[in-house]
Amino acid sequence: MNSEPINIENITPKELVIVNDETPVKDTELQLNLHRKLEKTESGYSFYLSASIYKESEKDAEKKSFFIKYSLETCLSCEGNGMPAEDIRKEASITLYPYIRAGISAAMGAIGIRPLILPPYEIN
Repeated sequence: MNSEPINIENITPKELVIVNDETPVKDTELQLNLHRKLEKTESGYSFYLSASIYKESEKDAEKKSFFIKYSLETCLSCEGNGMPAEDIRKEASITLYPYIRAGISAAMGAIGIRPLILPPYEIN
């Protein structure tokens, strides 16, 4: 990974969806999917990070009995011009993921569901 820092200009919540027809019990296996999108803009980059959580048993189901989706978008810039897009994507993911974790946990707690604590972000 490149050592040039990225600068976050702002973080904007874009989407929050909660379907809770059947709250998962303690041992229910849940699936976490992350979607990332990076676009070049005139002043830097726009980065979108979305997390979706659902029951593993409903992976292929069209309608899920438990589903959470939380999405954030940020404008960012990089010092220098040599940072590859994949490195920017990784750095932005590392920076925004704690906000995704906190947002999902807070939203669940606010509606009376035992909050999920998402695992730490791992770089692949």
